[in-house]
Amino acid sequence: MCAECNEPLPITMNEATYVDGVRDVLPFVDYGIADSVELTDLFGVLTSDNAADNVQMQGGSMEKFLPTKKLKLSVDVSRVIKSLTLPEQDKNNIASTMEWMYPKSYLSKNDLAMLDISS
Repeated sequence: MCAECNEPLPITMNEATYVDGVRDVLPFVDYGIADSVELTDLFGVLTSDNAADNVQMQGGSMEKFLPTKKLKLSVDVSRVIKSLTLPEQDKNNIASTMEWMYPKSYLSKNDLAMLDISS
């Protein structure tokens, strides 16, 4: 059995951020953001306890939400090479940014954990 198999997931959120009843589902509310948003910046807003990072829902409650589906992740090429994911001779083939559209109309707690691991 490998040592890495027993290591916890690299989640940075503190437990209060994801306990039952907190951030279970974050609905998509289109804020009209034209450009893709850096994943680490978006994750910071999604996990923020700042009231300004909430939106008022139809019922009047203030909730966390997903303000855009246009995401991007900047790639540190030197880190990719150091991790031996690709050999150094392939460094010119590594994209400096990955961009994608999030496919759902909400963000679940599981999705939030995946964004944490990816950011």
